[in-house]
Amino acid sequence: MLDHIFENGEAAPTIVVSPSYNYGQPTANYADADPYCKALPTELVNDLIPVVESRYRTFLTSPDIAGIEASRDHRAIGGFSMGGVTTWYALAETLGCFRYFLPMSGDCWSLGRFAGMNRPRETARYLAEIVGQSPYRDAFYIWAASGTSDSAYREILVQIEAMANLQDRFGLSQMTFHEKDGARHEFSPTVEYVYNALPFFFLSEHTVQDAPYTRTSRLKQGISEECARNKLHICNICVKYFLWIGGFILKFDTFL
Repeated sequence: MLDHIFENGEAAPTIVVSPSYNYGQPTANYADADPYCKALPTELVNDLIPVVESRYRTFLTSPDIAGIEASRDHRAIGGFSMGGVTTWYALAETLGCFRYFLPMSGDCWSLGRFAGMNRPRETARYLAEIVGQSPYRDAFYIWAASGTSDSAYREILVQIEAMANLQDRFGLSQMTFHEKDGARHEFSPTVEYVYNALPFFFLSEHTVQDAPYTRTSRLKQGISEECARNKLHICNICVKYFLWIGGFILKFDTFL
């Protein structure tokens, strides 16, 4: 899928890195991996991003925190299930290092396990406060997704609905929610989620030449086009380096 999306010019050339939050053997209970999920974004910033982006031709000019923040517009992070939990931690802990976030079928656990589902309004206010205190309060975008038959669908949906009520922080230009009818909690739908999300994160030169979108106009067109609705239903009310965790993706934009 990634080879085709780049070859067809649907998204800019991208380095995709797929680390895991687990250390050694996976935890017997998946929820017990929570401390590892919380630690991973910081580890990525301190260790993995400097190594990968210094090795390849990316927009990183220096491997320190200043260089990582300066190149955040060319970096995305996302993950499925516990990778989705990790993605929310990245938003809360390392917003200065990533501009784009793709949480799939996982809620935010910053206030405790399953807090996004069980304490959605508190979680939304917590994230809004973090965003509001950041110099990047208007320079981020969350492309959240799940399937209507996914066991984690309600977990992420109620959190997104609570966040969507805070329009001053999570308006349509900062967050959209996408659902696939009948999709379950399994790997196969994540391919479609990633396929649909990447062009919203990183426009290709081909796309820019053919249709000079702004970020906002592209979002509006994506919502209005029937072809997009046939792929994934976009819920309006909720609404280049990619790191895919557990599945978790770290995406770095490149230049030629």
